[in-house]
Amino acid sequence: MAISFARIDTHRPYSQLWRLIIDSCDVMGKEYCDIFECDWDKIPAQYQDLATDLVFVLNNAGVSYDLERFRCLRRFRIDITRLPESTSNSSNVSGKGTWWKSFFQDFRGGHDVVLLNTLDRYYQLSQNCTDDSDSEEASHDCLEKPWPYYSLTVPFVQSSCTGKTRTAYEVVRKRFGLNICLREPVKEYPAYPPTDHQVRDYLTVLDSNHFTHIVIRYRLFLIELFRHTVYTLDSKAFSQWQAKYETLSEAWSSWFEEGSDSQEHGANHQQFYNEVTSKARESWTGLGKDYTSNKVAMLCRAASKKLINKLKEYEDKKRHTYIGEDQNRVEFVIFFDEAHSLSQLTVEESSSPKGTRRTGLSAMERAFECLLNRPIFAVFMSTNAKLEGPVTPCSPHYQYFLPLSEFAGFDLFAGEVSRKLFESGVTLQKLCDPMLIASFGRPHWYGLWVAFDDTPEKRLDKILKMARQKLNPDLKSERDMNTRLAWIGNRLCLQPDIHRAEGRAFQSRLIESYMGIVVSVPEHKLFMHTTTTSEPVLVEASGRLMDDYKVDMFKLVRENLGEGLLAKGERGEIVTRALMVLAHDTAARDEGEMHGLQYCRPIRLLAFLRALLTDSAHDTMMEATQALPTAPEKKFVDVFQNAWINISHFVRAGDLAVVRTEHLRNFFSRGAAVQWHPTEEAIDCVAPLVHAATPESLISSADISILQLQTKNLLVTTHQIRPELSPDDQPTISILIEYGDENTIDKSNCIEITHTTTSFRPQTMNYQVTLRGLEAFRLSEEQKTDIRSLLDLTSALETFPRASRPDNVALMRRLKPDFKAGDVLSLWAATDCWN
Repeated sequence: MAISFARIDTHRPYSQLWRLIIDSCDVMGKEYCDIFECDWDKIPAQYQDLATDLVFVLNNAGVSYDLERFRCLRRFRIDITRLPESTSNSSNVSGKGTWWKSFFQDFRGGHDVVLLNTLDRYYQLSQNCTDDSDSEEASHDCLEKPWPYYSLTVPFVQSSCTGKTRTAYEVVRKRFGLNICLREPVKEYPAYPPTDHQVRDYLTVLDSNHFTHIVIRYRLFLIELFRHTVYTLDSKAFSQWQAKYETLSEAWSSWFEEGSDSQEHGANHQQFYNEVTSKARESWTGLGKDYTSNKVAMLCRAASKKLINKLKEYEDKKRHTYIGEDQNRVEFVIFFDEAHSLSQLTVEESSSPKGTRRTGLSAMERAFECLLNRPIFAVFMSTNAKLEGPVTPCSPHYQYFLPLSEFAGFDLFAGEVSRKLFESGVTLQKLCDPMLIASFGRPHWYGLWVAFDDTPEKRLDKILKMARQKLNPDLKSERDMNTRLAWIGNRLCLQPDIHRAEGRAFQSRLIESYMGIVVSVPEHKLFMHTTTTSEPVLVEASGRLMDDYKVDMFKLVRENLGEGLLAKGERGEIVTRALMVLAHDTAARDEGEMHGLQYCRPIRLLAFLRALLTDSAHDTMMEATQALPTAPEKKFVDVFQNAWINISHFVRAGDLAVVRTEHLRNFFSRGAAVQWHPTEEAIDCVAPLVHAATPESLISSADISILQLQTKNLLVTTHQIRPELSPDDQPTISILIEYGDENTIDKSNCIEITHTTTSFRPQTMNYQVTLRGLEAFRLSEEQKTDIRSLLDLTSALETFPRASRPDNVALMRRLKPDFKAGDVLSLWAATDCWN
């Protein structure tokens, strides 16, 4: 050890590495520090391997690649060296042996079968190359071969907790295959399934950074994987085990799952991968000159052929639980979970075009290239949605299978839970029942609900703690703008600007670290389509985090609309959504929790309006009567005395029919208002209202009404509510917000109760209010300033620093930022020459 010390301070990479080592020791404990305090010959036996690795890294660390290699070493892995990401861990939410049981709840959705059918279809598309020769020429890595597809590999990119891993496990129960987890493990963050340490270290801790060498190394791993699979199938122990099952795939998957728990895999699983990686290391270490890339590719094809022949010794129905829709099917599926561990390895290839980025994942795809006409498919699962990572860049020479994203279940348990809760009638209490809240969205929440054995409120609290950690993975939110924008996006239904590089980078970060959802990746792969989902658990967690960190929605949105992160859309609509959510939060805090929910819960409509409007505007609205003057007068406050609203976040409508009353009521329990379809001009968003005397009162469809919002940046003729949204005898609120040019608005008349005889059809219980400018809203002056800037309503004169000096103002006006009648038009228009 001492011989390396003298070199450390003379090279910057050594200094950085040494600092990391010392910091790591402080965290790991004194016993690790002792390694650096003693002479080489006195290092304890249990630390000899660690010290050997350390000396190797110190003597070779000259570039960032080696620092990353050191970070990946399992022996040195600690929390402070871990890359921040939102992976499927539950941190300290619950004790060992509880949370991981959620992984084994009933599988719903059927997307495992659809995934298998998709892989079969992809395999069939690849079979335009029928050359099944095992000659060295057939394995040659060149661009002249006639195969249109690069390899039988496909990325599966989706957010955390959406069931990717569970789907993969269900697939290999139905179709013969293997699951390999490459997650970067940290003891403080338990996760399921446990990491396959030996495989991860073999694939990520490399002694060469050259692309071709890494491809050979990965193919040696595949060779031993195929060989040991055949060996295990022929073993007496597995034959006895298999006798208990109807199909080979079911027996094989249960063989690997036997003895696994939340901390580590079972003995069969560990022994299998220990022997595979051990043999692969021996082959890599003993690689001679005769073992060229082509030779290794030929051996890989031979090993794979032997495996497929072994599998085909079984009849179709005895081989797979699900044989698919066609006999020309995938016979062996390999899932690499947390595959971004490979995409984070940057490797070198001298023959690549300048600017081409090669990664460990690229090398693995190349490793599978020699198996193109084998019915073996690899799926790379990842939460990392960076298009230059797991989503392989396009190549002019090959086709690639487009990334998978749709194989995730949402709301799988909500219908069943709703029917169970509403069997004896619907009430407000039941609409925000913790079990119903947990059933919405990704299946992981309800899996945790079933796994926890506690009161409903305590179960929900544990789930919310986990959600908070998912949305705040690096615990630096007071400085991390992306983190706070993610919370706001969950509530306002904001979308990244996919047409700018900054927006696409932000979009990837949302998927990787903040629970955003990948909807699809187009064929051109220039950007993704993503969304923020309507999940009450995430909405409630976002609301609490926003409150804890005092997030200013208006300020953050204003700052980032111009920075390329957020899509601009209609600025007025964004402001309106923010105003509604802010008022809901304010009223919810005043009313206290309901069933353990602070924000995603119903509140009284009158309390919501009091939080939204100034005292004078609120009083005016309470005295309003129906818009149709021929109807018998009923005051607003009397009609809506028992009305409740739940507008904790916004969702986007896909068509016009979804906002009709019979459908809109379903959004109340989600706590969602609906942003209308972009093609709709008359209304921007609607929210369901429930009329109930108490939270325990039974309610029906007749107790549902709506609040409609329409936003205009300019003063326009007021609109009427669309007649088909609700029956004309149900109370309805229509609010038209005209932000407009505030200089033209009489601040003493910022609210107007509309009465009109013109309507699509008579609506006797429609109350219509027009709000002008910002003076009707309960806002601070700072918030008003941010909103004006956000709406782009601030004039040049309002921001002119010398607006109090008439001479300076006259010169500024001469620059013609706009034209006003008060300007001296004769200076340029020759007005005196007009008759």
